[in-house]
Amino acid sequence: QSYLPSLVERASLVEGNSKLEVSRSGAQLAGPGLAGLLVGAITAPYAILADAVSFVASAVLVLRIRGTEILPERTGRPSMRRELGEGLRYLLGHRFWRPIAITVAISNFFSTLSFSIFLVYLARDLELSAQVIGVVLAVSNVGWLLGAVGANRVSNRLGVGPTLVGAPLLFGPGLLLIPAAPQSQPIPFIVAGLILATFGGIVFNVTGLSFQQAVVPDRMLGRLNATRRFIVWGVIPLGSFTGGVLASQIGLRETLWAGAIGGTLSFIPLLISPVRSLGPMEDAVREHSEIAMATGDA
Repeated sequence: QSYLPSLVERASLVEGNSKLEVSRSGAQLAGPGLAGLLVGAITAPYAILADAVSFVASAVLVLRIRGTEILPERTGRPSMRRELGEGLRYLLGHRFWRPIAITVAISNFFSTLSFSIFLVYLARDLELSAQVIGVVLAVSNVGWLLGAVGANRVSNRLGVGPTLVGAPLLFGPGLLLIPAAPQSQPIPFIVAGLILATFGGIVFNVTGLSFQQAVVPDRMLGRLNATRRFIVWGVIPLGSFTGGVLASQIGLRETLWAGAIGGTLSFIPLLISPVRSLGPMEDAVREHSEIAMATGDA
């Protein structure tokens, strides 16, 4: 996320982020099926070995990138503590990045709350086999692919602000279909719910990250990303813990309802923030890049 602006022009950031998401969604579509084939053909330990080798191949591909990165000038002596403080102050004090981070944190907390017990619910309450669960997850990843391909078109049509406010409206409502699925025919509900949720998530990520990469000063981009990820990923273990506790106290389906309802509220910080007024990506980048150059802010 911090390196991409060094590889492509600012005007191509949405396309670049979309292509990264296409590659990721393609891998997630193919991964479960390939895992099943490998386990069946060469047994699980060798399948895990093949997975480890794939990381080596990934590192080789990254090493083959030929790009000239212009490093920002250092101001003063390097200090990890000072840079952490700068990133935290920049994120929490910014009218755009703060509500975006809060929205993602809320969404991550409640989605992790749900998914920490999701597989148990499918196997125990809905009595789906491991093979059926694998197919359901693979098919549901179509939402990632559709979101990656359509993010640019959606943000161009609606504008950056409406897209960032509207995409979270698919997170929670999509997940509501999972506990609402009838025992007799749960699969269509689960697949539709996951496709909606992942589509909204990818459209949100591509749009938000592209705008952020385009307007944040180079020297602050890495610090902003690190701080934002510390916050929005820091809630993930809390969500998992809460999901386990709730499931043991109120039941699996009830916990899924709680996670979906909580996730549905994640759009509110953006709705009441200046983010909602951002227009088309090109206009939003031009307007706020000019502000950044004039004031030192993004």
